Amino acid sequence: KGPQESCSLKLAAAVFCWWNRSISVCVRCWVGASSNLFVKGFPFFLLLRYRLIGRSSILCVIDGSGVGWSHRIPDCAPIPCLPPPDIENGKHSGEQEDYTYGASVTYRCNDVPRGSVPFSLIGAETIHCHSDAEKNGIWSAPAPQCKVVKCPEPAVPNGKRETGYLPNYIYGNRVIMKCLPGFVMSGRDVIVCQEDNTWHPELPVCQLPGTVSVSTASTPTGTAPVIPHGRIIHGPKPPYAVGHSITIECDAGYTLHGEANIQYVGGNQWKPGIPSCELKRGLSTGK
Repeated sequence: KGPQESCSLKLAAAVFCWWNRSISVCVRCWVGASSNLFVKGFPFFLLLRYRLIGRSSILCVIDGSGVGWSHRIPDCAPIPCLPPPDIENGKHSGEQEDYTYGASVTYRCNDVPRGSVPFSLIGAETIHCHSDAEKNGIWSAPAPQCKVVKCPEPAVPNGKRETGYLPNYIYGNRVIMKCLPGFVMSGRDVIVCQEDNTWHPELPVCQLPGTVSVSTASTPTGTAPVIPHGRIIHGPKPPYAVGHSITIECDAGYTLHGEANIQYVGGNQWKPGIPSCELKRGLSTGK
């Protein structure tokens, strides 16, 4: 065969023939593929979105009076991902049956009745189908969660909120704190509501100039926890300092869910967490 003669291959994106030591080698090359060529063999390279089905290298061998390939020419198949996971209290934008490399889906949380605390999307809003080192399809991140996040109202003695007056503080809300005239701030003025219902960093402290700086954790800034259908029956009165403990009791007809004895750990947070009082089964509120 002459060096200018070409051959065609099924589903080939482009086909070239090289003249090499009297052997005409025909291969198919993808856009961006390597042009490396062995004397008697050719390695196949793929775009990122495909994986090789078959041998990664085949040899051009002399077969009688002609030439041929030592093995079947491999195929290139799109890299598939499993369907994106469904999530509780939310949904994703995917509608197709098959997801391959490069596909993406976006998650959103369900709406809630007016006046209720909305669900917060925790995690990546959009995830993409890509591949690992073994050319297996995987999603770029775990599916997010839709959960109710509500941080306590940020209250700092001798301070106030400069921005961020909201009826509810949900995941991602930012509040800027400011001290009253005559007081200086110890800590950060910008705090953000986290997914565990806490502020980060902790609430700052507003103190008189010259006062020894102390952390929020050792300053009595804790306010009394609000427990619908429950009350505090034992412990000191607010404001609370780290280490203070209180005991919670529910009203008649309600059951305590959580620990009755909780301890203040700073930043208006309690350990192991503020319990709730829920109506006993079979009872009605009368509404």
